[in-house]
Amino acid sequence: MAAGDQFQPRMMFAGAGALPAHLHAGLCELASAEQWPFAAAGIADTDILVADDVVIEILTEAAVGGQTKLLSPGSLTPELVAAADRVFVLLLNSELAYVRRLKQQFPEATIISATYGERGGSVDLASVAATGAEVTVVISSPCSGSGYLQGLIEANKLADAVVAIKPAETLWVKCQQDFNLVRWVAAKLQGLQGHVIFDLELTLIDHLREQGLFSQKKFKFFLVAAEARLIFMTRRNRADQIALMQIDSKSDPVEPNAEALLPVVLEIIAAEARYEKMFGLLPYFRTVTYEESIENPIDVLKMLTTFFERPALRKISVTNPAAEMLQTVWKDSFRVKYKAAVVGFLGLSKNEQGSYQTKTEQHHTK
Repeated sequence: MAAGDQFQPRMMFAGAGALPAHLHAGLCELASAEQWPFAAAGIADTDILVADDVVIEILTEAAVGGQTKLLSPGSLTPELVAAADRVFVLLLNSELAYVRRLKQQFPEATIISATYGERGGSVDLASVAATGAEVTVVISSPCSGSGYLQGLIEANKLADAVVAIKPAETLWVKCQQDFNLVRWVAAKLQGLQGHVIFDLELTLIDHLREQGLFSQKKFKFFLVAAEARLIFMTRRNRADQIALMQIDSKSDPVEPNAEALLPVVLEIIAAEARYEKMFGLLPYFRTVTYEESIENPIDVLKMLTTFFERPALRKISVTNPAAEMLQTVWKDSFRVKYKAAVVGFLGLSKNEQGSYQTKTEQHHTK
């Protein structure tokens, strides 16, 4: 058996062409725009990055990584490990298992999971409370204004650290066949002190659930073990929410079709109901809407201060919510069309008094 063969992980894709085209293009764009994964993981020219052939192809296509050696698992040898400062591992499947195997084989080497961090492969979930950190998990519906809530929290020094899976990095997480959200949170928690907030997107959690990768039981176990608080953030204005989801940072976005987006809205509402029911019985649980946070930021901050068990704020700082607002030239037009689409979907029409009624109600009032 060759030296590299003994480290070969179970592969998710048969070859470079097996990765779906939209994911291939998305990862290539992510690599080019943000020097992923090198900037995010802190990978240097003197390190090795072990990755699947398809990922190496993407990074080569994006021309990123500098002098970092890019190797497939089967190409890694003891000589190469000895010559490198550190070995990072980024795999579509079995990344943590491969990291653990390398650590056993090379106990003197520095082996790091690019997805989970240096301690990702050795975190004991039952001991998370021993970190001494106070944990709050914010689960936010898409475009629900969690960035504004974070701004309020940071401006008023209600947290010592905010950790999130960056929006761009979410694409990689969705590519992984065995991503473990609880393991990721627990690994990122290691070494942090004080009040730590984890900002997690509802759509990512729901994707993991659909793939069989999210365990409600394990997530609740983590929350209880860490004595964590949970905040669930939503947005009441569905028209603005769905429009912001479509804009996706385009400089000159075109007005979307409101009627065509109704199924997406229904999916969001169903997901919100599912997870609010799932976590609503936890002892430390609060819901916050974007509208509450901008209409009554002082009241929201007072609630958070109590929820976080912090002293009353002597001076309250309120930040600008403009970044989370729908500000396109067609915003008013879209809102009107969205309302009309919802009314039509529900089978409503206006009566003589200007109120909405169903066809059945109209029939009985004639």
